[in-house]
Amino acid sequence: MDHTKYLSIQQICHSYQVSPSLLVAMEEYELIEIEYPNEEEGYLGIDELSKLERLLRLNQDLDINVAGLCVVHELLEERKTLREELKRLRRQMERLSGF
Repeated sequence: MDHTKYLSIQQICHSYQVSPSLLVAMEEYELIEIEYPNEEEGYLGIDELSKLERLLRLNQDLDINVAGLCVVHELLEERKTLREELKRLRRQMERLSGF
């Protein structure tokens, strides 16, 4: 494991002032993916940080629990998928209307 691309759960908890149990609960709901290379300390990939920050803002600012975060995350992902599909269909319509 390349440690430059990962942050330890301990570092994240210290930086964001959250408990490890919150991150473990997020992992249990499959909101984030924690890796345990040595089975002692967990690590979170840097590419997961933006998602974690968004989830932490929802949790702290709106007081949404982890189960609620799961629902919100699923709805945001569905919204993203629908927007991408809409863009694809619009491009397809533009191509067809150009004939």
